[in-house]
Amino acid sequence: MKSFAEPPSSIVQEPLLDTVTPQQTKPDASVVREELERVLSSHHFQTSKRCQSFLRYAVEETLSGRQELKERSIGIEVFERNPTYDTNLDPVVRMTAGEVRKRLALYYQGAAEDSGLRIELPVGSYVPRFHSVPVSHLPPDAIVDQVLSVAPEVAVPGVEKEIEPLPQTAQHQRRLSTVTLVAVLLLLCAGLGRWAVIHRVEHPPPTPIDQFWEPVLASTNPVLISIGQIRPKYAEVQPNHLRSSIAGPMELGKEGYPREIAVTVLGDSIAMTNIAALLKTHGRQFKIHAESMTSFADLQQGPSVLIGAFNNDWTILLTNPLRFHFDVGESKTGTWITDREHPEAKIGDLSHLTQFSDMKEDYGVVVRMLDPRTKEIVVIAAGLTPYGTQSAGEFATDPASIAELARRAPSDWSHKNMEILIKTDLIDGEAGPPQIVASTFW
Repeated sequence: MKSFAEPPSSIVQEPLLDTVTPQQTKPDASVVREELERVLSSHHFQTSKRCQSFLRYAVEETLSGRQELKERSIGIEVFERNPTYDTNLDPVVRMTAGEVRKRLALYYQGAAEDSGLRIELPVGSYVPRFHSVPVSHLPPDAIVDQVLSVAPEVAVPGVEKEIEPLPQTAQHQRRLSTVTLVAVLLLLCAGLGRWAVIHRVEHPPPTPIDQFWEPVLASTNPVLISIGQIRPKYAEVQPNHLRSSIAGPMELGKEGYPREIAVTVLGDSIAMTNIAALLKTHGRQFKIHAESMTSFADLQQGPSVLIGAFNNDWTILLTNPLRFHFDVGESKTGTWITDREHPEAKIGDLSHLTQFSDMKEDYGVVVRMLDPRTKEIVVIAAGLTPYGTQSAGEFATDPASIAELARRAPSDWSHKNMEILIKTDLIDGEAGPPQIVASTFW
């Protein structure tokens, strides 16, 4: 089956823009810089400092004579990445380049007037190209001549090729030239339209949930899922009057303490199952460890997913510096989520409850970030109780929930670290759909 990754051969391709010039002259650097400033000052680029920095760097480096720009070099020089950073785990350059291409296309599509120069970032390259004479500024006959020289055998329905052209008046020649122009352009539009439709079907744009999980899925290393487990210290941080419903009977070891066995509660297990199913759908390998069997070295080997809060020490450690983090009272009479911007609020405080069945709502957090300590991508789904953890896991794997987050988030949200505070209403002991309470991006 013929691939439509490239336009059909009968369709004029991009090099036409470079070749349709009176002379093959390189645009003056000052002219290119003027055009660059016009582009960067447009509303298409003003909202993204990342895209501005990328395009300015690429243009200036090209004008200085560099023939090739490497992804790692751009990551280091533009985005201040470590020289040894993994481009697979941190695809900031590739994602920004794609965004720049989209913004350039939108800018030139809506440009009120042509400046006589266009900046383009070809797919598969980080080296921009500069077109000094747009096709739209050429005389119609020049366009026809160029089109026919590239595709001399294009057949136009209803127009027969003349073997012996008859003498024609100048007016007749202009009329024929116009007819030919219209016919050829219609043919080109039809071909390009077909290619665009097929390309869109075969390569649909990423959905919000694809963008959320992209840093995890892009890694070549197996994903580690670390799930919380019921252990003595998990019961200790719960309100005293709730401990009996959490800990339950556990097998004792020779020291008289419960064994470190990976016993998980239902909400955590549901969250783990949803996330594992998502990874499986995308063909990603993963491994599951109990929290007590997860080491810091494990978290440094690749992307990880942490499930559970007070029953998962890694969640408490990694979320502690964040805006929303899990907290306990000095006498361990309550647990809640603290907002660093409003530290007086105890979100979801459980100190007033006598049993879990009295709960009407629960809270949790969903995090996706490049952790500064492990230097790896980590996703966290954790709640004050198993209800909140279940709801956080549902949020992280639900396309509708992530789409709602994208609608509320800044335009370049998918390239940022993020933390979302979620809430779930409890009805007859069941967690309802997750609701976004607040979010922060950095």
